[in-house]
Amino acid sequence: MCSSDLANLYKLTSKTEYLDAVKSMLLSYGDYKDLYPKDFYKTRPEYEAGLPALPNMFTFGKFVHAYHILNTESKLTEKEQNIIERQIAEGANFIIRDQEWGPMNRAMLRAEGLLYAAKAVPNHADRSTWLNTGQALLKDNIGQWNIEDASLYH
Repeated sequence: MCSSDLANLYKLTSKTEYLDAVKSMLLSYGDYKDLYPKDFYKTRPEYEAGLPALPNMFTFGKFVHAYHILNTESKLTEKEQNIIERQIAEGANFIIRDQEWGPMNRAMLRAEGLLYAAKAVPNHADRSTWLNTGQALLKDNIGQWNIEDASLYH
């Protein structure tokens, strides 16, 4: 079960064990980065800022959604908030650096995540970049889809 599923279950049931699980998951999400050799990711230009905790658009929006609920419903320490918000910033900036443009469903996942990040972390220095990129992706996509990857689903 992913963090956003648990956050949604908390919203539906008010059972704090779901929120506790969300907090634990989000705080430890980036721990995997310590398993990589220090120079492993430096060979790729998309990792010039380091290995992000959230390196893809499929999990990014769900992570930010879970954080938004957690941060709204629970008291996080400043340290906890900083850990999670740093992971969000890493993910948002990576999504912008490693971008796909044009009318496609994957771009909508990127837009969703970037706009959610701008909402969930309103005081981050890169917020306006996340917001502008997310809005540009939306404009490119709303009512503009084609069959770009439909054959992959068959």
